[in-house]
Amino acid sequence: MLKDQILNAHDIKTEAVEVPEWGTTVFVRTFSGADRAKLMELHKQHADNPAELNTHLVLMAASDEKGNPIFTGDDYDRLNGKSGVAIDRVAIAALKLNGLDSESVDDAKNCS
Repeated sequence: MLKDQILNAHDIKTEAVEVPEWGTTVFVRTFSGADRAKLMELHKQHADNPAELNTHLVLMAASDEKGNPIFTGDDYDRLNGKSGVAIDRVAIAALKLNGLDSESVDDAKNCS
């Protein structure tokens, strides 16, 4: 019973992010466990270049209102050519929503 409750829970949340450079609102979504594992691997690969990691964050987190991804990995180069300010804005919102921004990480460390 509890197992079914957990596995059937709709626990992916979205949050709107205004992106004036793109003339639209983008939604960011919370990461699944698989997304988080992929992000950790990408962090290792791009530790020396955070700007590349931010583009990957946007690829993974940008969604429509229902949490459906907007981009695929094939969109990396084109997205990476867009405004760095816009990419950073969306990436920072994704980190915050997922509890991965520095403030959230510090709070989690203080709770242990």
